[in-house]
Amino acid sequence: MFIEAKGSLGFLFSYGHKSANRLQVQLFCPILSVVYPWSLLMFERCVYFNTHALARKLNAIWDEGFSEFDLSPAQGYLLRLVLAQPSLTQQAISQELQLNKSTVTRFVNQLEKKSLLERTASDSDLRENVIIPSKSALAINAKLEALGESLYQTMCNKLGKQDLTTFVKTARKLNQQL
Repeated sequence: MFIEAKGSLGFLFSYGHKSANRLQVQLFCPILSVVYPWSLLMFERCVYFNTHALARKLNAIWDEGFSEFDLSPAQGYLLRLVLAQPSLTQQAISQELQLNKSTVTRFVNQLEKKSLLERTASDSDLRENVIIPSKSALAINAKLEALGESLYQTMCNKLGKQDLTTFVKTARKLNQQL
């Protein structure tokens, strides 16, 4: 037996028992003529779930791309940033990549061990270090930039350039708002 109740926007909620121990709840959307099990509705509107599901898929694609260089995507982007803007402080890198300073320190240490980055004293403040690319990093710069372009084209092909542009613009806006 089901009990139905109409919501304020025309949604129809159905409550009933599928079995003796489990309550079945459904929502009918008259505009789309779709019936949603209630358990799926939490995923339809959940920013956390949907962004993390997307992030897992993106991570798999980016992990594969950066594996050629034995780098994680985060290490790869930090390296690309330093190649594009040599002599950044760790604080500046932290702000640009929106990472904690301790995370940046860990990544710089890892990239230093791989002989891709170097720390050197700042010209303006000898107490502060700046991060510069090594000769090895400079040697792979063009390949890293080609990888960045390849990943961009992959996303354009999968999502469409307009949807990708709109998504990135919206994601950046939402990130600033939070």
